[in-house]
Amino acid sequence: MVFGLSAAIGATVLRPDCVVVDIDGDGIFIVNVQELATVRVENLPAKIMLLNNQHLRMVVQLEDSFYKANRVHTYLGNPSRTEHKITRTIIFWRFFLGN
Repeated sequence: MVFGLSAAIGATVLRPDCVVVDIDGDGIFIVNVQELATVRVENLPAKIMLLNNQHLRMVVQLEDSFYKANRVHTYLGNPSRTEHKITRTIIFWRFFLGN
């Protein structure tokens, strides 16, 4: 947990000739979003595949196992408003990457 992007950064520094891809869910990405600053400052070519599953997956598994699927602050969005999230994400990336 919270290791994918950090590991991708390390792998990219170690092997800059290889394509490195980090696959994260949106919940864990929120937890370590500060690592994007490292990617930007160091100009690393790491790729990030972000899955919009709208949950903190490991916490959901615990809720399913021990609390009869009672959700407490693990649902991260409203699927009926997906178009707004996508638009805001594109605007953020354009600002962040300077394009």
